[in-house]
Amino acid sequence: MDHLRVTPLGEAQVLLEPGEALDPSQPDEHLAELYAQLRAQGARRLICDLGAQPLIDPVYFGWLDRLATLCRVAGMEMVVVNLRPAAAYALARQLDDDPPFACERSVERARRRPLPGAERAPS
Repeated sequence: MDHLRVTPLGEAQVLLEPGEALDPSQPDEHLAELYAQLRAQGARRLICDLGAQPLIDPVYFGWLDRLATLCRVAGMEMVVVNLRPAAAYALARQLDDDPPFACERSVERARRRPLPGAERAPS
């Protein structure tokens, strides 16, 4: 999967960096392989770094939506990070509701979010 770089970050978190060779018009291509990798690593959060993506058009959003569905079905949280201003604006213009994934400014901020299903200490 040269077009999808997957890096375990520890603590059940995995970083996904889509490459330039990714064809978002084929949203199901390689999702089964990605799903198997995420499950094998015990991922509870997928952090998708879109810093290299200059724009989120409807086709690319369709791919992100499919990826978010895969994560939701697998019980994982998906967090998109490093959106460029133009990409964030284009994404916002396509949404009628909240996005199907969380958004953070950076990988570090995404990693600090409480993991889904983690028991919280009483306050």
